[in-house]
This record gives sequence, structure tokens and C-alpha cells, in this order.
Amino acid sequence: MTPLMTFFVFLNAWWVCLFAVLPLGIKRDAQAMPGDYEAAPDAVNWKQKFWQTTLLAGLITALLALVIASGIVRVK
Repeated sequence: MTPLMTFFVFLNAWWVCLFAVLPLGIKRDAQAMPGDYEAAPDAVNWKQKFWQTTLLAGLITALLALVIASGIVRVK
């Protein structure tokens, strides 16, 4: 895999992983005020979500690089 291809694979994997990681560990407010949006989370730990997403996307990118390097999948 070329460095440019690796970058774009990581970027795409990062966005997909972000949407997979966002709902994990969300706690909702038990006492919502009238007029509040009930599905809104009480608090989101953005720093933790960022690092989880980056780690997961890095693992996916590394796995894909290994598959390509082993010759299972050929990239022209």
C-alpha cells in the first residue's frame, strides 16, 4: 500500500468507526425537562471517543495493509 492509499484508507475507516463508537457508553438524563429532546445524551466524552475511534481505525488499516501485503487481495 502506498502512503497516500494508507492515508485515505485510514481516513475512511476513521469516519466509519466514529459513527460506530459514538453511541457506546452514552447515558441519558433520567429527568428530562418538558420540551427537552429525550434522546440527547447527558454528556459525551469527546476525547475518549476520539482516541477509541483512532485506535480502531488504525487496527482496521493495519489489518487491511497486512491482507494486501500477503497477496490475498491485489491492488493495482
